[in-house]
Amino acid sequence: MDRTAWDERYASKDYLWTVEPNRFVQQHVAQLTPGTAIDLATGEGRNAVWLAGRDGR
Repeated sequence: MDRTAWDERYASKDYLWTVEPNRFVQQHVAQLTPGTAIDLATGEGRNAVWLAGRDGR
C-alpha cells in the first residue's frame, strides 16, 4: 500500500477499527514495564493510545 492509498483509507472521521487496542498487543505487551519504547504500525492510533495510558503508576 502506498502513501496515497494509506492516507485515503484513514482520511474518514469514522474509525475503520474499534478504538480498543488489538488483543495481540494487549496480550504480548501488557507485561512489559511501562517506560520502554515500542513502535507499532499506528493506523488510527488505538494501540498507541493504549500504550501511552500505561504510565506505570
